[in-house]
Amino acid sequence: GLEIEVQPGYSTHLITSNAVRFIEANRAPVYMLLHTYFGLEKPFLMRSDLLDGFSAVGDTDDGRTLEGRYPVGPALAYAHLSAALELVGRFDEAHDVAIAGAEVAARQGVARTFGSTLHANAARALYRLGRWDEAEGIASAAIEGGAFGSGRAGLLAARASIAIGRGDTETARRSLQDGDERIDAKTPLDARRWMAAAHAELALWEGRAMEALEHLTILADDPEGGSIATPSGPPAILDASIPQLLTLGARACADLTLEERAAGTTNGFAALAGKQVRAALDRVRRRKALATAWAGDLATARAELERAEGDAASRVRRWRTAVANVAGRPYASAYADWRLAEAELARRGGREAAAPVIERALGVVTTLGARPLEEELRSLARRARLAITTEAEKPAVAASLDEHPFGLTPRELEVLGLLADGLDNREIAEQLVISPKTASVHVSNIYGKLGVESRVAAATTAHSLGLGSPPRDAHGDND
Repeated sequence: GLEIEVQPGYSTHLITSNAVRFIEANRAPVYMLLHTYFGLEKPFLMRSDLLDGFSAVGDTDDGRTLEGRYPVGPALAYAHLSAALELVGRFDEAHDVAIAGAEVAARQGVARTFGSTLHANAARALYRLGRWDEAEGIASAAIEGGAFGSGRAGLLAARASIAIGRGDTETARRSLQDGDERIDAKTPLDARRWMAAAHAELALWEGRAMEALEHLTILADDPEGGSIATPSGPPAILDASIPQLLTLGARACADLTLEERAAGTTNGFAALAGKQVRAALDRVRRRKALATAWAGDLATARAELERAEGDAASRVRRWRTAVANVAGRPYASAYADWRLAEAELARRGGREAAAPVIERALGVVTTLGARPLEEELRSLARRARLAITTEAEKPAVAASLDEHPFGLTPRELEVLGLLADGLDNREIAEQLVISPKTASVHVSNIYGKLGVESRVAAATTAHSLGLGSPPRDAHGDND
């Protein structure tokens, strides 16, 4: 059966690797064996069905119910199971179990503590499923209902993530500030990770990749130091924030690498961070159950790293894999489609392939109200001269007849590639055996077609599309 060991004094969400493997592999009734935490002389058994939620609370051996022996025990068990289901990507079930558990917590008078943790679990699951209005409603109601402790921090992080996705930076910053004020050294690691993930995502959307990486150093708190920590120390928690942190870390590494390359400078931080992200991905890959459960996040993280390192063909391949593996998660799918469209447009003749990808992604983000991502998709379509029309709130994108990305001429593509490699106008002129004035005219035309106003911005766009000299791959295959 499934054993989840909980030692005295432990927080919620302590899940052993055996539990993960069992939940990931089975859809039959699950048995949770919780030891000593509740002060019972003998272990008790609690049964749940992963498809229908808790159907019964088991009796202890003296005939009294668990709820009677330890009032908050059932709420804690619901929290464990919903967290375990979230960990392995079964978000529908994680939500259902969390909501059922929150009702139990309310009956037991612990709605503001255990109930807030369960509502945070439910809100995160709904966020992943693209049910953002429901997720925001749950999080806001629980926060306004007086949630406190680590559960409140989780709720604030969930609300911030939704606000970030929708471009509501005021709500996001307010939620993050509130959460930061409630976090200290005693706050469970999983709650701190979710806050760090929200901070990092906001920083990335605002172009602050270095700051995002600073928030993501929380990944250095190693969850593999032991499945159960000593009672005197903070618990070592393996939770669903880790795949999110890994994808954000890979995204930050790619963004920072492209920024450094465009500016012609490097401090080596992006390379070091990328190396750490790769090491973490390799460790997860060795844990078969987690690698299977986190396939979408891992594929996205690898594609992010390839965005800064690989050629156009490899980037297309990686992002197609990511798109396939995040099916069922609307926002993650739309984000992967955006990156896939970028990669397609970097290839000659890729416009026809990019058009339906952009169309598909726009259909998702307009429904979600994900404005920042919608703006990126529409900007990409404009720069690529893809004509956009809206029909019944579903965008349709048609490719124009231009053969080159953004309508750039072959000569302009040459100039852009050299610009992306850090050459100034005089050096470009020498390379192409043209006058510096002609080179300057080409650069001005490129700015206009890309919709940018600086060399750094033009170079960043060029690198994102695979233009310029490809960097050396010091790491080999990232499979």
